[in-house]
Amino acid sequence: MYSIIVKGLRPFMEVLEECNIDDVDANEILYIALLKSWGFKLTNIESGGSIHKSLSEETKAKISASGKGRIISFETRDKMSKANAGQKRSDITKQNMSKARTGMRLKPLTAEHRKKVSESNIGKKWSPKTLELKSKIVFDTNTGIFYQSAKEAAAVYDISSDNLRRYLRGDRTNKTSLIYA
Repeated sequence: MYSIIVKGLRPFMEVLEECNIDDVDANEILYIALLKSWGFKLTNIESGGSIHKSLSEETKAKISASGKGRIISFETRDKMSKANAGQKRSDITKQNMSKARTGMRLKPLTAEHRKKVSESNIGKKWSPKTLELKSKIVFDTNTGIFYQSAKEAAAVYDISSDNLRRYLRGDRTNKTSLIYA
């Protein structure tokens, strides 16, 4: 089909017969053979009847091996992202996606790993935007107290600093008396 489109042609498709799903394979084989015998140039690679076809374990292994280790470029990822943007997923699809992610939670980092991450950040400078986000002063409208950061205020109020930042940014309904100063 791709070769036809590259040549600037449009494939012609027509429903020849409506049939039961169990008869689809046999009818496809029949019509492909019949139309080829009449001289039609079809784009079918095989003789048809592929709906109920199952792949051998060997073929599945080859397909699996061909995709492993493949690096998808940022350009391709961007195209994939744009193609899926705004796509509405059914509730069943959402449930299936949720089940697939179950158990994939990140394990807490070991002390050794945290130390390596910390050492790798030594000497790095924060961007102005990051500094602005990190250094926002938080004000408590009830008590009049200023906190140097959301983290400090979160510790006093015994809530997660991530949740507090979401409240302060307006991502969630602010349940506190805290605001960015």
